[in-house]
Amino acid sequence: MSFNSNFHFSSSSFNESFSQVRICSSSSSTHGASNGTQSRISKPIQFSSSSGVFDYTKDFRENLTTQNGKETMQNLNDRLASYLEKVRSLEEANTGLESKIQEWHKNRTQKHKRDYSVYEKTISELQSQLLDGHMNGAKIKLQMENAKLAFDTFERKYDTEKAIRTALEDDLESLRRAMDNLTIVRTDLEMEVEGMRKELIYMRMGHEEDMKLAQFQKKGSSVDVKLDAPPSVDLTKTIADIRKEYEALIEKNRKEAADWYSKQSSTVEQEVYSNTEALQNSRNQIKDLKRTFQTLEIELQGEIRRKHGLESTLAQTQANSAEQLQKIQSTICRMESELSNLRGELERQNIEYRALLDVKTRLENEIATYRELLEGNKTRGRPDSSEGLNRKITTIVQDMVNGRVISTKVSEIPKKL
Repeated sequence: MSFNSNFHFSSSSFNESFSQVRICSSSSSTHGASNGTQSRISKPIQFSSSSGVFDYTKDFRENLTTQNGKETMQNLNDRLASYLEKVRSLEEANTGLESKIQEWHKNRTQKHKRDYSVYEKTISELQSQLLDGHMNGAKIKLQMENAKLAFDTFERKYDTEKAIRTALEDDLESLRRAMDNLTIVRTDLEMEVEGMRKELIYMRMGHEEDMKLAQFQKKGSSVDVKLDAPPSVDLTKTIADIRKEYEALIEKNRKEAADWYSKQSSTVEQEVYSNTEALQNSRNQIKDLKRTFQTLEIELQGEIRRKHGLESTLAQTQANSAEQLQKIQSTICRMESELSNLRGELERQNIEYRALLDVKTRLENEIATYRELLEGNKTRGRPDSSEGLNRKITTIVQDMVNGRVISTKVSEIPKKL
């Protein structure tokens, strides 16, 4: 850090304590007048921070006892005063620079600050919609599970009713077979009755022929023959009795078979009707459940598509938000880097400021020491005029380029007063 003034200060020349302060003229010369003569002093003065003792050259110490040395010290005091004034101006400039940096940082932060509340509201709405979609999907899944359970229940009932119907159909088929067997038996009995009727007719016809033959023989013969035999059996009456018995038995069997058949038929028909009605109701319920299942499945597919749409929208929104967040983070990192650089610069300036403040304090102490020396020289008596005074003028010329010393020339001119 360099100042265009009579002093040059380098921050790299300081360690943890305070190592060195180099004071030189901008023209590498200091002019003082004593008795019409000029002296050029360009030799650097070294100050030690640890001991507080001034390291001067031997020639400079001898010159301090002379009047020219007093004027040189006065000139140095003036230069130190100007240096302190410049230090104060640099402090003010540093304060102004810090305020400008803070204002710039504040304006830049406000300029690059963005409001993401709109995106947060959209994200919250999408999240609420997605949550509603999940809830609706869960409700639909629950309804589907209930419908499946009801469908399984009705399917089991249908299988049970179907098994009952199959059993009833088997019973009805067995009853039909029994009825067919009874019909066959009835047919056989009717055929037997018909045969017996024909046999009875043949017997009647033979009996009538025998009766006619016997009457004809009785009329044609005059012999009266009496036989001592038991009375003959009336075959007609016997046959009629047998016929009545068989007809009564047939009628009884027919009535019993008809009654049993009618009872079994009515029972089977009633069971078949009730089972058919229950089966029809079960079929209707199954149809309704199938329609409900299809409707719920369609709604589920719609909700799944809606869910996929919301998920894709949420993913896109999250991707956009992540991209914007990445941009914001990169901006924040860049701003933090700039802020870190500014803080480093401020810290460096603070270190330099503290070093300058330390130099200022030490220079003020040295000024006080100079003043004490000046006051001591004033109180010291002048030497006798008869005594000879010798004065030596030391001139040091340094050529500097960009703060570097290229060459140094030292010349001494002794002069007797």
